[in-house]
Amino acid sequence: YPPFWDEDHTLLELESRVTSLALIDLRAANREEGIQSVFLILVVIIIILAGIMMLTKDLTFLSKNLLNPLVELADEMQSITRLQLAGVSSSAEDVQLATGTSEVRITRRTFENLKKAIKSWGKYVPWPVVQLLLRADAEASIDVQEKEVTIFFSDIASFTTIVEGLPPEQSLLLLSRYFHDMSKIIDEYGGIVLEFIGDAIMSIYGAPV
Repeated sequence: YPPFWDEDHTLLELESRVTSLALIDLRAANREEGIQSVFLILVVIIIILAGIMMLTKDLTFLSKNLLNPLVELADEMQSITRLQLAGVSSSAEDVQLATGTSEVRITRRTFENLKKAIKSWGKYVPWPVVQLLLRADAEASIDVQEKEVTIFFSDIASFTTIVEGLPPEQSLLLLSRYFHDMSKIIDEYGGIVLEFIGDAIMSIYGAPV
C-alpha cells in the first residue's frame, strides 16, 4: 500500500486514492497475550511470596537459635559480675543447653561449668571477696601484705543457757536468723564475714580491699 502517512492529504484525497480496505481481527491474539501476561505476573507474585516466606522462616530460625540464646547468655554473663547466681532447675538448664546452634550450645555449656566453679569457689571464699575479684578483674595470689584492719567478733549473750531449753530445730532457726541478720549488717558497712564459730561471728574491715 502507498505510504500515505508521509504525505499531507485531505480526507477526500485519501478516499479517492484508496481502492480497497482490509480489517484484521486481533482480539484473539490480544486475549492470549493478556492471559500470558496475567499468568506471568501471578508466577512472579508466587515466587516473591515464597521468597518472603523462606526469608521469614530463616529469620525466625536465626532469632530462635542464635540471637535469643546469645542475648540470654550475655545477660547471664552480666549477672556473674554481680554474683546473681540464682538457682536454675536442671530441667531448665537442659532445655537451654539443647537450644541454639552447636557453637552456642558449646559456649553455654562452658558458661554453665564456669557458674558451677564460681559457686563452688564461694563455698570456701567469702562472697564479697569473690565479687570484688570479679569486678576488679584481679587474679587471686598467695602473698603477704601489711595492712591495718579492724577485726569484729560478735556472739549471743548467754547462748548456752538459751539453747538448753530449746529443741534442736528452734536452736538451728535461732542461729540461722542471727547469722543472716548480722551478716547483712556487716556487709552493709563494708565488712566481710570470715567465719562462724559456734554462735560467734568473726568479720574483718579494711581487707582484702
